Formats: sequence, C-alpha cells, structure tokens
Amino acid sequence: MQDAKSNLQQQKEALHRASKEDRNNKEIVLAAVKVDGRALEHASKPLRGDKEVVMAAVSQEGAALEMASEEMRGDRDVVLTSVLNSKRARLGVLGSQLQHASEALRSDKDFILSVVKEVGCELRYASEALRDDTDVVMAAVKETGPALSVASERLRDDRDVAMAAIEQNGRALANVSERLQNNREIVLAAVNETAYALQYSNLDFSNDREIVKIAVKNSGGSLEYASDQLRNDKEILLLAVTQHGTALEFCSDALSRDMDVVMTAVQQNGVALEFAAECLRGERQVVMMAVKQDGDALEYASDGLKADRSIVTAACEQKASALQHAAKDLRNDRRIMMSSVWSIYDGIGYLAT
Repeated sequence: MQDAKSNLQQQKEALHRASKEDRNNKEIVLAAVKVDGRALEHASKPLRGDKEVVMAAVSQEGAALEMASEEMRGDRDVVLTSVLNSKRARLGVLGSQLQHASEALRSDKDFILSVVKEVGCELRYASEALRDDTDVVMAAVKETGPALSVASERLRDDRDVAMAAIEQNGRALANVSERLQNNREIVLAAVNETAYALQYSNLDFSNDREIVKIAVKNSGGSLEYASDQLRNDKEILLLAVTQHGTALEFCSDALSRDMDVVMTAVQQNGVALEFAAECLRGERQVVMMAVKQDGDALEYASDGLKADRSIVTAACEQKASALQHAAKDLRNDRRIMMSSVWSIYDGIGYLAT
C-alpha cells in the first residue's frame, strides 16, 4: 500500500520535473493529469488547449480548469465536467469552478441553467443579468436554498423564489428580503424545514407561540431564539428539553428550578444538569436520573452528592470517566474503582460485537 502511494506521488511530481519536450508529449501529459489533474499547470501551452488532455484533467480534479487555455475555459463540456467533478469530490462545499469559465459561458442562460441545477451555489459566478433571471435563480435555490444570497435584490424579495429556497433549506430565510422575513407564512415554512431558521426571522416571531413550538419540536436548541416570555413557558420548555435536554440552558431562572422540566431534561441528556438551578443539582432524585443517563453529569452535582456513594457508583457504572468528578475520599474506593473498570469492560465488549 505504501509503495502504491509513493508511486502515485512520484507520478504527480513527474510532469513538474519533466523536460520541455516531455511536457509537450501528449501521452506523458495525459498519464500525469489522470493521476493529478492539477499537473495540467506544467503541461505545454498547446496541451493546455487540447480538449482530450483538459477533459482528463478536470475529470480527475475540477479545479484544473483554472490551468486550461482560454479556449477550453469557454468549452461547455469542459466547464460542466469541471463543475460536476468538483461537486462529487467536495460534496457540501460551495462551488467555485464556474469562476474560471469564460465570460461568454457565464452569461449563457442555457449553460448556467444546466450548471445550477446540479450545483446551485455556482450561481455566484453567473453574470449579473442571470442572477436577476427568475428561471435561473429558481433552479439554483431548488438545488441549494442558500444560493439565494447571491441573487438580485429583486428576486430575494420574490415570494415564490423565497419559498422555493427555504423549502430546500430553512436557513435561506437569512437571505430573503426584510419584507419577507416579516411574512408569517414564509417564517413558518422555514422553521418547519430547519428549526434554527427562527434566528433569522423578525423579532416578533420569536414570541409567536405556534412558530416557536414548531421550532423546538424539531430541535430543542432553537429555544435560544425564542422570546423571554416563551422561555418562561413550561409547555414550550418541556417540548424543547424532551427533544434536546441541554436546551435547559436557555430557559428562565424560574423554570430551571422546576422539577418536571429539569427531570425531563436530564432524562434526555444527563449533562443538562449543568443548567439546572443550584437547588436541584443537590436534589438526589434529579442527580441520580442524570448520572444514570450520562455518568459525567456527576461534574455538575452538588458537593454533597459527589460524596454520595450510591450516586457516584451509579455514575461510574455508566461511564468510567465520572470517577474524576467524585469526592476525593471516594476516588480511591476499591468498589467504586471496580465499577469504573467494569463500565470500560462493558464498553469494549459492546464495540467488539
């Protein structure tokens, strides 16, 4: 395996060290760019304009388009292969190959449509006129909602385009016009798709009970963007911590002392104990529930319960690392140490199966 990697590296570097004659040898250059498309940089000028060579290069590495001749950067097949290859190689990363295409291609509606239907975020490199074209922008946001960020101001204020974008990715709410961020139907659609879209809505919606309920049901952590009034609403809090226990961090002081809310939170995620009121971090029932869910929750228990043998044993049985949070006297207790050892053993046994 190491020899194979070494051979590949040698092939990648070969064209860089090659003679002028070899850099103009199509067979040698083809072999090099098939291993590393960026080797096209070291090919002769005529071969950087050879379609077969350039296609091989951008098929291996989409970014090789930058090294191709001006003529090749205006070739539909070459540029589209570059864009699509880049998408496969770095799925989820914003597109960037279209920036190396000719101005003529970046202004060609049919071509740009074929690109943004596959990689919506390449819209950023389309001509200004096409970023104001409803067909093109609609195709882009249906593939990648946040592509709306580079659309014209007119289309970011277009209800149909905005709805298409947020239905693909609710976070595109950040890119719609202020007028549409004040549109309740738009905001509802956004939080239905992505709970955290709540942060991009008009502040009035952070106090909209229906919208916030939808958001916290989808992701409890979105409680962070709710109004102070709704963070003090027990029903809302229970929905949030049932889905994501550590959403307890964002509740009101009053509800951090509520037994029902805190018990629900630590049952879902033991370390939510960190955000419970001090009085409940010293409540045996609460802490026992927390450490049985995650032994490391012991870190947030009161000093008195860190010295409680049954609490510490339960924590160490759940997770060996909990021992570090126990009172000093219990850290050297043989039975408790054995509980930690057995929890490690059980974990290894689980992984082995």
